[in-house]
Amino acid sequence: MLLSLLLLFSLKAQAQVDATYAHEKDAAVLLGQKIQEQFGINSGYAITEVRGVTLMSPRFEFSGKIRILARIGNLFTTSLATIGTNPSEVVSVTGFDRPSIRARQLIYGDFKHGRWYILDLGLALFNISGYAPEPFRYWSARVGLHEALHTPFISPRFEIGLTLRSRSDTVQATGLAFIYPPTFDVSVGFHKEIKEKFYTAFNLKFDQALTNQKVAGIYDRSSIRAFEAPTLLVGFAELGWHIDYINSVFFRFSDHVFSWPNDVNSMLWNYFEEGYLGRSYSLYWRWQW
Repeated sequence: MLLSLLLLFSLKAQAQVDATYAHEKDAAVLLGQKIQEQFGINSGYAITEVRGVTLMSPRFEFSGKIRILARIGNLFTTSLATIGTNPSEVVSVTGFDRPSIRARQLIYGDFKHGRWYILDLGLALFNISGYAPEPFRYWSARVGLHEALHTPFISPRFEIGLTLRSRSDTVQATGLAFIYPPTFDVSVGFHKEIKEKFYTAFNLKFDQALTNQKVAGIYDRSSIRAFEAPTLLVGFAELGWHIDYINSVFFRFSDHVFSWPNDVNSMLWNYFEEGYLGRSYSLYWRWQW
């Protein structure tokens, strides 16, 4: 279905390719700090994010992202805490989340108002202390299609995507491993420029697992029960300030709107994503040249 939609969008866009593209900047660096809560209780973590973006050509963008996890409170209440450690004793976790690389291929317009394909690869590199990291060490690939329109009042945005994930590493002490289900996502939102200095944006993201773990696979069902197939809805709001031609800052607020089942075990592959398990506050600085 996704491939059919991609083909349909490509055919519709052929007459507009190269018609309106005019990029202003060739590269950017983003540095951000996020504070994430978990289901509204007094636990959570801080994530420092560093992202580099460059235009390899006027129509192809490449970026990489690393995230540093720190200051986790009493977050894990499942048996995924460090083997042999009571979860209530896990009060500090430090390390690196899975890094990712991303490519965007422009179809028409530019990366502000246009249409593009997305390929996002999550790397199976996860180095953290405080609990067993193996369930989070897996490869992932997401393909998507994004449409950013322009009107005199607001700029609507739409995106669809499909993500596939590999089996996680095996927890050596128990032999436990997971095959995570494929997920389908849809995002709808808007972007509004305010007097060329400020902007605001809002977005809703719907995420649906296409199978549950009973189908996808758990290697040791005696340790952890099979997960359900989650349905997730997350909201995002953003306010930004273009300080000058090079520098800008923006604040993001994200929140968990709905999930079924409302269980940490059912959404491990989204555990460190903003808003998926509760409120998230992020402040970013962007330097472009």
